[in-house]
Formats: sequence, C-alpha cells, structure tokens
Amino acid sequence: MFVALQVVAMTLISAGASGELAGSSEAALHVGRHAQATVNLCTELRAGWRLTAGESLFSALGGFRLTMQDDGNLVLYAIDDMKLPSDIVHVLSGAPDVLKLYAAPIWSTGTHVAKAGKTKGRFCTMESDGNLVVYDQDANIVFETGTHRNPGSFLRLQTDGNLVIYTSDLKPVWSSNTAARLTAVGELKNAQQRGRPKLALAQGLPAQLTMDLRSGWRLNRGDSVYSPLGGFRLILQDDGNLVLYVADDERVPFDITPILMHTEELPQLYHNALWSTNTNRFTQKAGPGAYCVMKEDGNLVLYDDDDNVRYQTKTAGNPGAFLRCQDDGNLVIYTREKKAIWQSKTYARVVDKPGEGK
Repeated sequence: MFVALQVVAMTLISAGASGELAGSSEAALHVGRHAQATVNLCTELRAGWRLTAGESLFSALGGFRLTMQDDGNLVLYAIDDMKLPSDIVHVLSGAPDVLKLYAAPIWSTGTHVAKAGKTKGRFCTMESDGNLVVYDQDANIVFETGTHRNPGSFLRLQTDGNLVIYTSDLKPVWSSNTAARLTAVGELKNAQQRGRPKLALAQGLPAQLTMDLRSGWRLNRGDSVYSPLGGFRLILQDDGNLVLYVADDERVPFDITPILMHTEELPQLYHNALWSTNTNRFTQKAGPGAYCVMKEDGNLVLYDDDDNVRYQTKTAGNPGAFLRCQDDGNLVIYTREKKAIWQSKTYARVVDKPGEGK
C-alpha cells in the first residue's frame, strides 16, 4: 500500500539541506538530478527508483526521514519532538526549517567514507532484482542489502522507524533493525485487550495537548495520549493495562490530517503493542489499573479502584515534571528544565543483539 504525505510528496525531491551523521565532515558533492522515475510516494522506494544527494523518503506520519546526504551517506533520522512547531501540519511542508527537525541519526550506510579503493556514495537505487544499492561516482557498489533474486521488491520507511524491504507479496526480506521496541528481552504480557475501547478525554486534559501528560493530569480507562504526529498512542485500556502502541502502516489512510489533528477516533490503527505496565490482572494486594496520574512531585503513578498503587516510575522529587509520548516511539518523563529522568526505552534505534541498545 502506498501512503503519501500529500504536501511533502510535492516537495520531496526539492528538499535542499541534508543533516550529517555525527563525526561526518566531508565536503558536499554537487550531484545533478538523474533522469528517471520521480520519487513522489514518500514512504517507499520502488524498483528502478533512486535517491540522489538531498533527496529523502519520509515515514507515513512524518516521524522519520531517510536521506541521501551530500556527503555520500544514506542516513535515517528521527524527528526531534522537543523542537516541533505549534502548527503540526507544517511538518508536512518539507520546508527547510522542517528538515532541520530531523537531527537524531539512528542508522546509516557509512558510505561518507571512501573504502577499499572506492569513492564515497553518490546515489542509492532500488534495483529491479530487489537489491538496495548505494553506488559511488564510478558505479562501484559501496553498500548493498544483498536482497537480489527478489524482483519487484521495494523499500518502505515505516512509522515505527524501521526500514524494510518487502517482496511483491509483502514478505519482509531485509530490515535496518531500527523499529521502536523494548530494549530488554522479555514478553509483553497481555497487552492486547478484547474489543475496541471507546476514546474519551480525561477531565482536565485538553484535546489540543495530546502529546503530554502534565502535572496533576490523569488518564482514566479509555483515555489516550498520542505522539505529536500520531505515530504512537499510549492508552489506559478498559482492562486496566497502560499500553503503548504504534500505528500500523497498512491501515494509515491516504488523508492523514485527521490523525495529525486527533479529530477522529481511529483506534483500529493502533494494535501493535510496544510496552505496557502489565496491570490488567488482580494481585494479592491490588486490582487492575483504574486511573493514571502525573503527580505534582513528578511521579507517574497508576492506581486501582481502591487507590492502591499498581505501577509507578519512581521519579518523585521533580515537581513540574511531565510525561511525553514521542514520535520516535519513546515515553519520556522530563523535568521542567526538559531534562529526561525516565523513559520506556522503546525508541527507534539500532539493536544488534536483544537487550543491547546503541
């Protein structure tokens, strides 16, 4: 399924500036535009399409950007939620000030450095045989995914931050292994609940401030907090479990404006669980979760119906702290000075081995 950011799609190829992976200081390559298929479907790179210097792909809801940099490196970036404009829709404009928001590199091909007699990367192509290849200026391969023998395959930049090559029958054959997920090894217990919960706003939680849970605010059963661009949703389920979900790219509608504005109830988009408090069962001391409060002392606490504590972040002593659901997939508690003091550790990043974050 093709999902286009309608505004970004118009300006995708003309994106000017490119960020640099930390430590990269190569001089910019002045690469001309190649005469072939225009990349106008911003989430995917189809067979025969290419990215040249300054060109990008974006995830369906804009949380991630894959760009072929002027220095020859193909780099995946996450957007910086702390610098988002108040007008969220502006993020879809592809304007230079928006491109600067993608400042956190989470994966790259490392092709900004010449190796083994070859030069730096110059352009990236999705070959018709299913292989994703970065070539240098002499058409030497400097990076490849090794997925040839899969004609018709395509590269997709997903809402969860993962780059995935799918075959024509939607079988994944390669990924960057950067999907937002738990760092620690362990089963996510009983995250899914039966049926679709009714969405409702908790008392005192304004609809236009859905990315944060501020001091004194609470979530009742069925209430949610969304990441600014809508890729992730934290909900206190009817069963008492506080669960973080990521949107399913296959279910993202063509017109994503309702998601960005949180104007429609779209619970069917969020069914892939990343993290939970596992508070949907009775214990010897307490019942399932009933409501969640961002305490004024900075502690996030989940209580049962009898006000027994079922879960807490143990971040007391930080008055004015708030919880943010971020577009990189992470839940973070920040102090008033915007210093991170707790996180769910579900952010999109490279993890080579289970339990080892980089």
